[in-house]
Amino acid sequence: QWVRDQKEQADAMRARIDRAIKSGKGLADIERDQLRAVLTDIEAGKTQVPDTLLADDRSAAAIERERRDNYARAYAEENRREIEKILSTAAAPEGTVRAVRDDLNRVVLAQTALAAGRTSRDDYEATQAEEQLRNSMITAGVPEHVRLDVNQFLAVENDACEKKGERARAVQDQWAGRREKVAAERNPGPPSYDSPERLALLEYNLRQAGLTEDQRAQRLAAAAGRAKPPSEAVKPPTPEARARQTAPGTGLAQAYNRDRDRDTGHER
Repeated sequence: QWVRDQKEQADAMRARIDRAIKSGKGLADIERDQLRAVLTDIEAGKTQVPDTLLADDRSAAAIERERRDNYARAYAEENRREIEKILSTAAAPEGTVRAVRDDLNRVVLAQTALAAGRTSRDDYEATQAEEQLRNSMITAGVPEHVRLDVNQFLAVENDACEKKGERARAVQDQWAGRREKVAAERNPGPPSYDSPERLALLEYNLRQAGLTEDQRAQRLAAAAGRAKPPSEAVKPPTPEARARQTAPGTGLAQAYNRDRDRDTGHER
């Protein structure tokens, strides 16, 4: 009995949530789809909802951006440790890591920005961070084969950082597209000229401009008395509204006479 009661209660709650999703005010279609997807996950046994489920799109995008930045930073730091291992081998002079640390820091910062999608590969190359690191290794007396190992490692990891950056930018573009879609659904366009919404907006703007109550009332009365915006007055009339250029019935008489002439010619 208890199990049956719990199932009935869950079904009732599900139906209530479905109605709320369907008729909820202010929800865009994409948001309704997201809520339905979460319900489907819960019914499948996945009870942990997304961290940003109840956050607005701009906040959710900022959180996602921060995650990408943190991931890129951790990835670049791992690359730093690998380079330090290469430079700490017996073949490299003692103290090499300390001697090239500043230039290695520049490489790590440039890789972080690249992996986070904040810069492009061209931007990365323009920093010349790798070139400065190569010069520092030469100055520190690092053997050529060790420098070659560092260069090869950086070439592989730069490609990886570039791909990660492209994915990060794609995610941000998706969030931007989602925000635009939701904004378009929630704001279908400006109110019509003689609608109550437009008059309310006009009244608000007049109040913000510092007009007195009497001045606002006069402006609102004048606006309400015009069924169309003043710009409509200078538009050419529609074909059916233009002044007639011929006498009434002229076209019919011409057609009738043409028919008579055609019939007469046939009899001849």
